[in-house]
Amino acid sequence: MFSQALLLLPVVLSAVLTTAFPASEKSLVANAANTESASLAARAAAQPLTLANSNWIWTGEEAGAGGNAPIGSRPFRKTIPHTSTKCPVCATILIATDNLHTLYVNGAQVGSGASFSDAQVYTVGLEPESDNVIAVNGTNTGGPAGLIATVLVDYADGTTETFVTDASWKTLQSAPPAGFENPSLDDSAWIAAVGQGMEGVSPWGQTTLPSALDITQSNWIWTNETSAGNAPVGHRAFRKTVTSPYGKGAVCAKVVITVDNAYTLYANGESLGSGTDFQTAQAYSVPQLDPDQNVFAVDGQNTGGPAGVIATILVAYNDGTSVSYVTDTTWKTTTDLPTGFQLPATDDSTWSDATIVGQYGSAPWGAITVPDA
Repeated sequence: MFSQALLLLPVVLSAVLTTAFPASEKSLVANAANTESASLAARAAAQPLTLANSNWIWTGEEAGAGGNAPIGSRPFRKTIPHTSTKCPVCATILIATDNLHTLYVNGAQVGSGASFSDAQVYTVGLEPESDNVIAVNGTNTGGPAGLIATVLVDYADGTTETFVTDASWKTLQSAPPAGFENPSLDDSAWIAAVGQGMEGVSPWGQTTLPSALDITQSNWIWTNETSAGNAPVGHRAFRKTVTSPYGKGAVCAKVVITVDNAYTLYANGESLGSGTDFQTAQAYSVPQLDPDQNVFAVDGQNTGGPAGVIATILVAYNDGTSVSYVTDTTWKTTTDLPTGFQLPATDDSTWSDATIVGQYGSAPWGAITVPDA
């Protein structure tokens, strides 16, 4: 756990696992985080990913671009390098396949999909001290075959880099060998993937992008002051403390949120952004988290009538897993806006549990527009 003093600093948002770096590199990362702290809020506003610069790739067995390919599974690998000054900490992966895929990051299975017309999105923690390997088991069930992906990598120094599917990905014209997903596997003898055209090319056309996060399982919450559907005018404080499960370290997070009527969102005391349109959610990226405990806080404002906060927080852990946390009664709230309410050190043990004032889709809010991944 970080010291109390560090938790109060803006750099907490850019702190990496305390065990992730040797002593010689901890100071390097701390200095980089200090240098980049001013840009954290700007980076938090998640920029939608796109497949526009990515290529459909396969093994070269297909009968020309978009032509039929042998039925069966093929392995694909992409190495994300690291250096002493460029330490990758988090990746957001947008992917679609014709026909099936299973995605692995550093040997851990992250997810699977079965559509070339609808992309899937995954957020996963990376290893700062080593190269990271993204591996895909792609399966063709008949006809054309292809894989398309965009990978957005966050580094500890506050920068980002985008990797796309192209000839730098490695593949084999045979079934995936045992352990093909493991970083230790030597793929130097594998062949380069073969490009079949950019996003939009026939026979696949444009791929539909997914929402940044699923908010349909979340609830509208507020204080217990709501009466006959209305709540008092003013600001209210909300907090959600996410404690990492035993044996796991939190790495990064995504947040989708909106509030009736206005909000400012914080992570570990750092302001991420604000919004004033409860019918349209906003998406935020928190590139680096405290490994053990993280506090998400909301200054919610009601300007009249009904009031509510609705959000989904996805936290990616260092074992390749991720967990979604929704707005519900586990959030804490108070009927004022205490000084320092957003800081991790603030004691909210005497605060009340939030009150659910409606499920997603309920009146008066209805459906919400959520940005793409």
